[in-house]
Amino acid sequence: MVNDILPMVFDEFSQQGLCPATLTMMQDYVTQLLYACATSGVVVVCVPVFTIGSIPGEVVVEDMIYKKIHMW
Repeated sequence: MVNDILPMVFDEFSQQGLCPATLTMMQDYVTQLLYACATSGVVVVCVPVFTIGSIPGEVVVEDMIYKKIHMW
């Protein structure tokens, strides 16, 4: 996650201002990336919950949510 997915997220959203809407988009982006991994047989994904940190410009991963993917 830290070496693979999060750098992609921060690169994708580097020009966005930090606000609740951006954090939601970041979370949705990670969800899409992890769901794409499901094609390799992964049936559970872990999605970070982002919040704005106490330092301006800081993004904090507050929690991780595990979601089961139903394969057809």
